[in-house]
Amino acid sequence: MIVINAETISSLLPSPIQQSLIRDAFLIAGDTDKHINPLRHKMMLKGNESLMGMMPGWSSAGNHFGIKLVNIFPDNPQKGFSSHMGAMLLFDGETGVVNALLDTARLTAIRTAAASAFATDLLATSSVSKLGIIGTGEQALSHIHAHMPLRDFDAIYIAGRSKKKAEAFINTLPEVLRRLAVAAENAQDLCEKSDVICTVTSSPTPVVKTDWLKDGQHINIVGASVPSKMEVEASILKRTHYYSDYVPSLMAEAGEVNQYQKKYGNAEALIKGSISDILLGIREGRQNPLDVTAFRSLGFAVEDLVFAEYLYRQCSDQSLGIDIPF
Repeated sequence: MIVINAETISSLLPSPIQQSLIRDAFLIAGDTDKHINPLRHKMMLKGNESLMGMMPGWSSAGNHFGIKLVNIFPDNPQKGFSSHMGAMLLFDGETGVVNALLDTARLTAIRTAAASAFATDLLATSSVSKLGIIGTGEQALSHIHAHMPLRDFDAIYIAGRSKKKAEAFINTLPEVLRRLAVAAENAQDLCEKSDVICTVTSSPTPVVKTDWLKDGQHINIVGASVPSKMEVEASILKRTHYYSDYVPSLMAEAGEVNQYQKKYGNAEALIKGSISDILLGIREGRQNPLDVTAFRSLGFAVEDLVFAEYLYRQCSDQSLGIDIPF
């Protein structure tokens, strides 16, 4: 068994590799014969503020199966830890032998941001130049890193719980990014100035109002991964061309979909499809430069498996990681 830590994961996943792997994951997810992806199971902790998520899955691409255990503790950054902790186990599909143990925090941060950036590149107009990030945690940083190589952004707007918090986050950025970063007055100010918006918060209530969205924008909705929370209003389903990473997860876990379904019913009719559907030619992506497109990311096990398989192969070939008899 190879133990693959956060530093090794980062070193083996430059942007072009991330984008290639996430594309593979979406293509696999579009073919039911090539994957098994049960819905995420959750165990709520500490009065529903924290949770353990269990994400098992199988992929035919590398003939591996695995499970990611991810512990979400929203207050962890105040204690010097990632909000997402845990481990992923990768098993051989022929024998069930444990092949690898991987750091969940870094794996999740990278693959989640890679998915958003891929969706942005697929759905956003060709002229986007202003990136907006709502949130100041680990996913905020990973989303900046994932987006910058794909489009020619000349400004990065940051909104946090306060302008002071946004400014503090900007001060942690590398100089090359800090020169482009601007603390927005608030989330509405950010929406007014940005072409691409990423919401990466743990907020239980909307941080973006539907009325703030402008024609031609693209938004990635990433946080609030339980039905009781929502970063955006339910009305966003009507305002946008709304796409998902994995529709079964969307219907089960997205708060805005859950609320729309309870109020009006037939929420599924407003969902344009998944990124997989676009890649496979089943659904169309952006059809008009004035459309507002939305990508709802919940994360799914096949993403983790595709990244974990690649990391395991690279570590095996290059003698990286820590090889432990098991």
